[in-house]
Amino acid sequence: MNFSKEEENIIKTSMEFSYNKFWDAIEMAAESKDKNEVDVAIGLILEGVSYMKEAGMPKEELQEHIIAHYNNFKEDN
Repeated sequence: MNFSKEEENIIKTSMEFSYNKFWDAIEMAAESKDKNEVDVAIGLILEGVSYMKEAGMPKEELQEHIIAHYNNFKEDN
């Protein structure tokens, strides 16, 4: 999937802004529900997928977005 420079900038800015909020929400939810962070993260991801489906995004387009970014993520090892 090819993105314009503007689209890449929007995606990068959004990801940087939401990264800390995302992990804060996962930690807070995990602690409040006596769950582990992985289960909470999966639940949040599935809520996002549900939102995109309701917004009319085709499955193939969502998969393309995920695949396009998946290999760019670095592990914290």
